[in-house]
Amino acid sequence: MRQPKPFFRKQTQSWYVQFGKKQTNLGKDETKVWKKYHRLMESYLKGEVQADDTVANVLNRYLAWARDHRAESTFKKKKLPFLRSFGRYVGKRLKVSELRAYHVQRWVDQSFRGRSPTTQNIAIVEVQAALNWAGQYQYIERNPIAQMPKPRPNMRECVLPAARWPELIKAIKDEAFRDYVAVMVMTGARPQEMRRMEARHFDKEFRRIVFPASESKGKRRPRAVYLPDEAYQIVERLTGHYTSGPIFRNSKGEPWTKNAVTWRFQRLKKKLNEPKLCATVLRHSWAHHQLREGSDSHLVSALMGHTSGRMLEERYGHINQAPDVLLQAANRIKNPPLVLDQPDIVADSGQGQTA
Repeated sequence: MRQPKPFFRKQTQSWYVQFGKKQTNLGKDETKVWKKYHRLMESYLKGEVQADDTVANVLNRYLAWARDHRAESTFKKKKLPFLRSFGRYVGKRLKVSELRAYHVQRWVDQSFRGRSPTTQNIAIVEVQAALNWAGQYQYIERNPIAQMPKPRPNMRECVLPAARWPELIKAIKDEAFRDYVAVMVMTGARPQEMRRMEARHFDKEFRRIVFPASESKGKRRPRAVYLPDEAYQIVERLTGHYTSGPIFRNSKGEPWTKNAVTWRFQRLKKKLNEPKLCATVLRHSWAHHQLREGSDSHLVSALMGHTSGRMLEERYGHINQAPDVLLQAANRIKNPPLVLDQPDIVADSGQGQTA
């Protein structure tokens, strides 16, 4: 079988290679062109790159990759169920080149009718992510649904106002759980991060907890939880006491579990008359408070561990648009001093009036 060879196109001043009916742009830098070509040929000879692959094959390859490169909870709760569902819907024969946005929208309408806009948004995002990955690794030429519109996720409405945080802390009688809740409400850390904090994660110099990429959500990059003074004092005390294993433990010295934390919040709901109160609500409450106080949204997003500001804008964007918040922001702007001329006040002498 004759092997595909790179060819140069004058119109675009770029190099290309053709597998079957599909042409791949190799770029303009001839040195990089050949490196890219050899990588593609290696995959092509293994049967991984096809002239026009099926959606099902692409989804299976992405899931195999995500199993090793994404957090187990993310893989099992989001990627696997959504992509399996979509794979069953489109079947085994649909080609990537034949995939259209209406295929995805019909799947969402059929499979998630009556579900929240947030769930529908996540469903589309997961399919787009799989095809984006396939494009980056050159299994496909491009993602045909990259620009597909998505429902806007629901805004985060359930929060505990900052004015009630002291009441929350006072309602907790044992020190062990009080430490857990106090640090969470002061840092906006994720519940699972709170349960996994260990002495080896404690960075005293910069007063933070640092999870390496292999232990962070998504396993993409390190995650740092910065500690205000009071939170730092609690963490410093606990890391001195528990030199190995999780530092947040119950009164018996056992690490907090998800079920144990959930049970404790069930009791707090009744005490505070907050039926939706849970550990995740504290994280949302921290973000809500920071934005209402005028903190820069990009800094808030970074402190929460988001990879971009998109999540904060989608889930909390309504806060920054509230009239009282916008008025406070306007008053905080430091304008240069202006000297305005005062209008002349002319006394009405009656001169020039017609009798």
